[in-house]
Amino acid sequence: MDRANRAYIAGLFDGEGCVGTTKSGGRYSHVVLSIAQNDGDFLDGIQSQLGFGHVTRRHRGNCSLQITGKEDVRLFIRLIFPWSLVKREELRLAYAMAGLVGTKGQPVRNQDQREELAKRIKELKKEA
Repeated sequence: MDRANRAYIAGLFDGEGCVGTTKSGGRYSHVVLSIAQNDGDFLDGIQSQLGFGHVTRRHRGNCSLQITGKEDVRLFIRLIFPWSLVKREELRLAYAMAGLVGTKGQPVRNQDQREELAKRIKELKKEA
C-alpha cells in the first residue's frame, strides 16, 4: 500500500475510528480497532486495500470495518501510525497491549500490564 493511501486511512481512522478493548472473564483481553461508516462498499474497499479485517453491516446502513487479532492489529497500527495525529497515543498503547496477547492454549501472561494499558486507553477516550 502506498504512502498516500496509508495517510488517507490514518486520517479516516483519526476521524471515524475507535480503539477498543474487550473483556473476557472480567479481565481485559484483546484490542479491537474499528472504523464506522454508513457506506459498507467504501469500507469493503479499505478492507481490500489492507488485505485483512472484516466489514460488518448493521441495520439502518451502519457499517464498520473491524480489525482484531494480534498480528492484524499490530500491522494496521504500523501502517498508519506515522500519519495519525488525533489517536496517536491510543494507537501506541493498543500496539503495546496487542503485543502482550498470548496465543490460544497458552496461559495469559502480563495480565496486570494488559489491564493497565486498557485502563489508559479508556482514559484517553474520555479526554477526547
